[in-house]
Amino acid sequence: MLRHMKTTRRLFAVVFATWLALGVAHAQLQFVFIEKQVQFTQNSPSAPATAAGNPYEFKFAINGAGSSSLSAFTPVRIVTTASGSGVSGPIDASAYSASDDEWELPSALTYATKGALDAAYANGVYGVNINGSTQNITLGGGSGPYTDGYPGAAPMVTGLSAGDFDGLNRLKINLGLSTYTFNLNGLPGYASGGHVGIFINGVQVGGNDVEGESIKFGAQNDPELTFLTFNPSASTMVAGNTYTLEMEYNLAPNATTNLFGANELDLGLFTYRTQMTLIAVPEPSAYAAIFGALAMAGVMIRRRRQTA
Repeated sequence: MLRHMKTTRRLFAVVFATWLALGVAHAQLQFVFIEKQVQFTQNSPSAPATAAGNPYEFKFAINGAGSSSLSAFTPVRIVTTASGSGVSGPIDASAYSASDDEWELPSALTYATKGALDAAYANGVYGVNINGSTQNITLGGGSGPYTDGYPGAAPMVTGLSAGDFDGLNRLKINLGLSTYTFNLNGLPGYASGGHVGIFINGVQVGGNDVEGESIKFGAQNDPELTFLTFNPSASTMVAGNTYTLEMEYNLAPNATTNLFGANELDLGLFTYRTQMTLIAVPEPSAYAAIFGALAMAGVMIRRRRQTA
């Protein structure tokens, strides 16, 4: 959950930075979203597969602008669910962060299949109550090829060969390289906005997290290729350690503003997230040094045995 919130906040931070550049006042409430999310895994050059277990999830969260506390906004709840859903409200959110600026559902609502998720939480209009005021947020709908809201494709790293993975389905990152680029598959934009993000958890270069993202507000199916380039040799990666590469693709067919306050963003969000495991491997010269040390150790052991 933490990784999702962190990624989602990056998306909205970019959007709000654009608004602030236009001289728009900052609001205490930054965003409210209702979301359907699907988790994928990629462990080969082939297309990712849906993750094992219950990869389909329903989410509801709000966030305070500028780390503003939302304690005065309680209760925060979905008071009605879309017509046809198997579950009716209210569903209460609770404080997620110690600073009280993030609120979301206290436990994940996960499902094994898309059909089960849609049966429990149908697309449609959801009533959200904050500080006694109820507003509607639409999940799904819109126009174009994704009327159900779900993206047409999951994000994946492309251009790989089978040799780039080890025997445990981990993508090898050579620490001797000064440049490594992750290329993503071409993902379509959407008339009301599409977002692509790619992040390596726990890895920094020059004190900054390794991350990249792009937000597309343009014509439907406008091709977009997102990539992330970084320097493994200058990063905080440690040989032998594993890391998680996360790719996120969001569509927001019904993005609205000002439901609960000036410049606050409200979204019916659909997200596909793909994870890939990375393993940092030493550069070839390091391997040579290791093998050389082992060979020297072997020679010394044999000499000791001979003299014994």
